[in-house]
Amino acid sequence: MVGKVYKLYLITKFVIFLKMEKRSIGVCYNLTPPQSKWWMQGDVCPMCGLSKEEWTRRTDWRCCSTSCTTKLEKQTVYWQTLRREAFIRDNWTCVKCGKIDKDKKGYFLIGDHIIPIALGGEEFDINNVQTLCLKCDKIKTKKDKGDIAKQRRIEKLQLNNKQLNS
Repeated sequence: MVGKVYKLYLITKFVIFLKMEKRSIGVCYNLTPPQSKWWMQGDVCPMCGLSKEEWTRRTDWRCCSTSCTTKLEKQTVYWQTLRREAFIRDNWTCVKCGKIDKDKKGYFLIGDHIIPIALGGEEFDINNVQTLCLKCDKIKTKKDKGDIAKQRRIEKLQLNNKQLNS
């Protein structure tokens, strides 16, 4: 069960990105909405984008090669470390409501991006990560989804206007 949750987290993580950028740890592929559809279907390597038809290893694995798998795992470990640093910086306390995690285990805390990655926020910048409790994160996530949908509608309208003017 833990393995399935881990894979689902990784797949979900890639859907919210917007453009391709090289990072200091691995390569992070940021996707536009049309690209995210085939990425979620698992027909490509989540690190390099190589189609499963072109893989030289078994296609039931997560990545096309051991090097891509290593990059993906390093990136995931880096996020977990950054999230913990944010919890320590915020004294294991939700920055919105002030709820404190007395056990300092982070079970009900979320490392949330202040500016969502889909709206241009930095993924691995400690200054863009805040500590929220589950309740406050749910409220913020709802607002973020609305903001992301609005931004995508604006981008779609701009693209349509550009095509009409061409």
